[in-house]
Amino acid sequence: VTNASGLGAAFLVGQFDGIAGLAYDSISVDHQVPFLDNLVKANPGIKAQFAFYLPTASGVEGSLDIGGDNKDHYTGSLVSIPLTNETYWEFKMDSINLAGKSFDFCGSAGCPAIADTGTSLLAGPSAMVTEINKALGSTGVLTGECEQVVDQYEDQIIQYIEQGLNSSDICTKIGLCPNTGECGV
Repeated sequence: VTNASGLGAAFLVGQFDGIAGLAYDSISVDHQVPFLDNLVKANPGIKAQFAFYLPTASGVEGSLDIGGDNKDHYTGSLVSIPLTNETYWEFKMDSINLAGKSFDFCGSAGCPAIADTGTSLLAGPSAMVTEINKALGSTGVLTGECEQVVDQYEDQIIQYIEQGLNSSDICTKIGLCPNTGECGV
């Protein structure tokens, strides 16, 4: 990533070789044609499909399958769901099922949802995310205190990240950590 502006803090601090955007050109930087579209155009025999395998077992490698799916990675049949917006992979969601428990957050009309392989975050209304995190046995990344810190120091934090400072130095510079390199936040 050579231009991380507008991509969020994760792209500023993360180590990446590049980005293979799979969304639509309507949201791509400078409306560039997405890589999958170019691949299919250059190779007419390839289906305009991709699938991700995200294993739950430690030590098992995941995969990105381009041009179809790998039947070794699932049982049953795949279901095609129509997209409701050609920006992200947005679709209408009726409910969420986790370990046999159904969460009907959307009501009978459904609600929009996005399958975004470019993030590991769960974003949504706070009450919904809290319930999902509880069902998963996890906690939210951001707490009220963290949100306050970001709201107050966001511009400074981004500036220091762009300058290459590490998290301890950033905390010290904005006055959240003592000058010992140990941060209590």
